[in-house]
Amino acid sequence: MDMNAKRVAQVTDGYGSMMTSDSLEPLDYEIIEQLLQTNAANNATAERTHRARSSDTKRFAQWCAQHGHQALPASAKTLTRFIEEMIEEKALATVRRYVSSISTLHNVAQHPNPTQDPMVREALRRVADRPPRAAKGTKPISREMVQRMVNASLGTLRDQRDVALLMVAYDTMFRRTEVVALDVANLHFGRDGFATVTAPVAFSSEEQGPATRCIAPDTTRAVEGWMRAANIAHGPLFRSIDRAGVIGDRLSDRGLVRAFKRLARQAGLDPNGVSGLSARVGAARDMMREGFQVSEVMQAGGWRSPVMVTRYRDLKSGTARNQESQGVSR
Repeated sequence: MDMNAKRVAQVTDGYGSMMTSDSLEPLDYEIIEQLLQTNAANNATAERTHRARSSDTKRFAQWCAQHGHQALPASAKTLTRFIEEMIEEKALATVRRYVSSISTLHNVAQHPNPTQDPMVREALRRVADRPPRAAKGTKPISREMVQRMVNASLGTLRDQRDVALLMVAYDTMFRRTEVVALDVANLHFGRDGFATVTAPVAFSSEEQGPATRCIAPDTTRAVEGWMRAANIAHGPLFRSIDRAGVIGDRLSDRGLVRAFKRLARQAGLDPNGVSGLSARVGAARDMMREGFQVSEVMQAGGWRSPVMVTRYRDLKSGTARNQESQGVSR
């Protein structure tokens, strides 16, 4: 069984039976609208602001229904996960507006406000600290590119980490925040050479549990090699390395992006456009090119909507862009 078939066959996070937007009863929307209309009337809220709040909170309620979460009152964990997922598709200003609207809804309903929780504030700080991202400008890292980047490795400690990081990101199709949040305890090695990687609890669904993905034998060997070289037996799996080669704390989102770009340069590939999404997007494109259905790609990568998956299908790979920039015909 190849890696992409393994992704579909071994996914265990329950996406195959996920709820659709149809599972959100109209009454929920009516309650939201009534609450916000009352608030707008009492506070002379501008119609444009009211419409935005109504749209934002209904979007959140729909997302909660799809994920099996409670929207009102929402937990800080639920809102944190919503923020992390929305930032992959929306601008920071839009995500902040969502949070503001959700805050208003909870205040009007006289429920504890999750937006004031330190966990949510930290999530907003993290996404605000990320470099600007343009989804359309993301350069997919295909399987071919992964192999070129692996082959160009110099075998240094940093390269061992970066190679393992890239291969895990590609195989699992985890979001960059999930990849850097992995601990050694999230790994489970099998006898067949494959291993499974379970997403950290903070990224799991309250009802479906944490997502578990499969990594191929070559990826497993890369991870084991990095762990041996860095003498890592527990705690954060991927860690920072300073210029002196000293291993530090957990690798950051930006550190992941720098690692991908560094490997691309070593392989003679243009690093422009390489982002924390590149491996995830590239794996999705590879699956579709191999004939997998959009629904299967969604299941393998944890997407709840086909919109982004179909958009990724039309992106050019880094290899293709590199060839075009050098005038190489395909």
